[in-house]
Amino acid sequence: MTSREASAYDRPDLLKNQPHRQKSRWTVMRSAGWAVCGAAVFVASVAAGRAAAAEPAGSSAGSWITFLSHRTGMNLLYRMRPDGSELKPVFGGPIPDAPGLGAGLALVRDPHWTWQSPDRRHFASCAYEVIRPRDQDGRFQYYFSLHLGRADGTGPTRVIAPVCEEAVAWSPDGKRVAYTEVMSLEPDDRNAARVSRLFVTAIDGTDERLILERPGRWTPADWSPDGNKLLLVWSDTPNLSLMHSTLLELDMPQVARAARTARPQSRWQRRNHEALHEVLGQAVPVEVYDARYAPNGKSIAVTAIRKRDKPTEWLSLDFELGVIDRATAGYKKVVWHQEGLRGPICWSPDGSEILFSRPLQAGDAREVTKGAGGALRQEWGLGLWSIRPDGTSERFMTTGWSPDWR
Repeated sequence: MTSREASAYDRPDLLKNQPHRQKSRWTVMRSAGWAVCGAAVFVASVAAGRAAAAEPAGSSAGSWITFLSHRTGMNLLYRMRPDGSELKPVFGGPIPDAPGLGAGLALVRDPHWTWQSPDRRHFASCAYEVIRPRDQDGRFQYYFSLHLGRADGTGPTRVIAPVCEEAVAWSPDGKRVAYTEVMSLEPDDRNAARVSRLFVTAIDGTDERLILERPGRWTPADWSPDGNKLLLVWSDTPNLSLMHSTLLELDMPQVARAARTARPQSRWQRRNHEALHEVLGQAVPVEVYDARYAPNGKSIAVTAIRKRDKPTEWLSLDFELGVIDRATAGYKKVVWHQEGLRGPICWSPDGSEILFSRPLQAGDAREVTKGAGGALRQEWGLGLWSIRPDGTSERFMTTGWSPDWR
């Protein structure tokens, strides 16, 4: 840890230029540390989650696929059956009767990476709201909020985290989500050092806990089917040509023990190093960007970039799809496409297929919107494909991106 990174722990003044961070629940709920009763609630919830998860991997019968699509000109969340039937939009678009807007302006909710709960009842979506048309001078800044909604699109939605990174993991029992807030130590510096805070929150609003606080960018990728591990991606991005990342597992029973035995206000979340275990060693030829556990928990599907083949800036379509065997920590490439491949990814409920997105053929205008974005943000002109973990039987499913199949 460098002195620059460590300074965030002792300099609350670094928050003064980040009002969106000051307003988060961190400053309201977490400054007092972990109360004994709160830790007990968390420990009990971890145990309950593991018990609920102790079921065999499910079948794809009766399952749903959610995904994002620009097919109407707006980015919306859709839900459909695996055969394409019962398709309907469930989240996103203009917010009617938004107050205070001038003539010709509209408040639009734009969903991005989204995940269904394991019980198929809810979705969690990292989304932002923007006034359109955008400001004529090009001023446009947004922060993701974590929205919770019913998977069938009925009823209202609610924000369960006002600021978050674009990464969420559901607990196997569908009652909690893990998400991250990342604080830049120097807000005016694009490549400044960062500190990440990883939280687990109950979707019923009864509990929210900080479980990890570390320098760098740490984001949850998935929660193991048995409830014992939280899959995390650590990344360091001085710039897009020097981006490095690795995949780790956070031992949740060990986290629960640390919470139970910690002294009040001890800030154990900064010191619980023994709960982190690297999934892939430094000798592997890839940098992992996104990952999901197989339903049986025996392997992990990832999007990754070959280190030696990508000495220049990473782009959003530079990835290959691979699979990690958890027993051996061995990595195997599943597929790579010349025109590119895009995450996030997911498994079918029976573990026989992996879903990913890649560009549609030239001239295919079914995804009608095309716009500007950062090097890692291309999300238009994409379609969804499925493929078997051995690299066979690749098939087109629909247009769109960010799939989740439960």
